[in-house]
Amino acid sequence: MRKNFKLFYRILTVLFLIICQSVQIFATEIYPTKDITVIVPFNAGGGIDVSARTLLTELEDYFPEISFVVQNITGAAGTIGAEELFNADPDGYTIMAAGNGFNVSSITGLFSRSVEDYEMIAQYTTSQLGLYVRADSPFQTYEDLIEFARQNPSTLKMGTLTATMNQFAILAIEEKEDVNFKQIVVGGDQPPQPELLSGRVDAYVVAVSQNTTYIDSGDFRCLGVFASERVPSLPEVPTFMELGIEEDYQLTFGLWAPPTTPIELTSVISKAIKSVVEDPNFKNTMTGMGYYAQHIDGP
Repeated sequence: MRKNFKLFYRILTVLFLIICQSVQIFATEIYPTKDITVIVPFNAGGGIDVSARTLLTELEDYFPEISFVVQNITGAAGTIGAEELFNADPDGYTIMAAGNGFNVSSITGLFSRSVEDYEMIAQYTTSQLGLYVRADSPFQTYEDLIEFARQNPSTLKMGTLTATMNQFAILAIEEKEDVNFKQIVVGGDQPPQPELLSGRVDAYVVAVSQNTTYIDSGDFRCLGVFASERVPSLPEVPTFMELGIEEDYQLTFGLWAPPTTPIELTSVISKAIKSVVEDPNFKNTMTGMGYYAQHIDGP
């Protein structure tokens, strides 16, 4: 009797494991079956927004039965959108496109959560930060700007975005050059470019990808890029490493899911991202906009 019971127990255990595995495989095979909401925690037209929409357009070719619906949930340096994702159902139908900037918010104490509180699906691109002025600015070079800042402490109006990599980059310039800018908050819920165009700020540090069209139109001039090598779209612009600042304040953009989202779901999206990112046409498109496409799997 005892032998029969043990045999029966073992059979039930094996059947249970088979059923669990079958459920996971079935869930993966049918996911996704409906539209996926993609939270972008910054304004439309910003670096994260543009890169995400470019990626999502390509991803829809891999999932022709559904759409990726972008929702710009802005405010508080991206933390409002990040909190929205944290509280979303972990069913794979609400995800977020965000950069390493929202982890900066955690480090500075602006946000109580960190990247460890979310499930990373995959990284899909990076973008360098650049220092920009208007084309009619008297500052023709980085050295011109620094010389003015030294002669006129706390006078040069530098656009910044609180608790972001952009602000860290500005602080690095101040420390290296022993200068003080008059920092003015730009961007956030609105595009930062009008602030520079209008003259409300004399310069700002933003992602290269956000200013490509303004460079092409002749409205802006880039004085330096935070990168280890010169950016292909700005071959004449020196890197800050050349200018004496070794830190590389690179922005990384990826897709994230709510905590406890099953890896069986996130891996489906990650594999599709990998296929998109490896496509030469996509790489060329991203490079032309000032991004560098690369895939790093979340799990």
